Amino acid sequence: MLVGCKRPDADVRTVFHGFTPFDSLAGVRLGLTSEELQKLRPVKKPTGSGTGYSEVIGDVPVVYSISDGLGAGSTVPAGMVDAVETVMQYPTDAEAKARFKQLIGQVTERIGSRPKCYAPPLPMTWISAIWERNGQLIYVTGVGISPTRAKYAGPPLTPGGTVRLGMGLRGSIALPEVPDSVSVPCP
Repeated sequence: MLVGCKRPDADVRTVFHGFTPFDSLAGVRLGLTSEELQKLRPVKKPTGSGTGYSEVIGDVPVVYSISDGLGAGSTVPAGMVDAVETVMQYPTDAEAKARFKQLIGQVTERIGSRPKCYAPPLPMTWISAIWERNGQLIYVTGVGISPTRAKYAGPPLTPGGTVRLGMGLRGSIALPEVPDSVSVPCP
């Protein structure tokens, strides 16, 4: 069972004990101010758009979403860490899908319950497995591995897939828009 899920202030390392690179994130928790995060971690502002910070631990990028307080329905005050996630790229859809399923199994085993899975109505190019614990959402999202991706009639999609593992506060700008999504069977 994941420890720390009962406390909304649980640090990321406690919640994801045994998951690399989260084991390196002592003291990082949702609700930190961006100033507190910068004192704890050697983070950088990402290039391009978006709010937040990032760093690379080993060869895995870690992204810290900082609320701008402006998102529709956002309940997270501006300037606070509202999500922390890893972003893993895989050269093929099959590798991404295998890792996605593996992470769902590992998190399910630790939490002791099955997730709810969501995807956008059309085109379904991603799928998210989400567990809710005391206002915190623990999630695994696979981009490019949706079962209906092959039916997408738009321009060719890039080969490979991305898998995101993280946790965020309900209302975070980093999380998939569950209200705009449809429930789908979990892998």
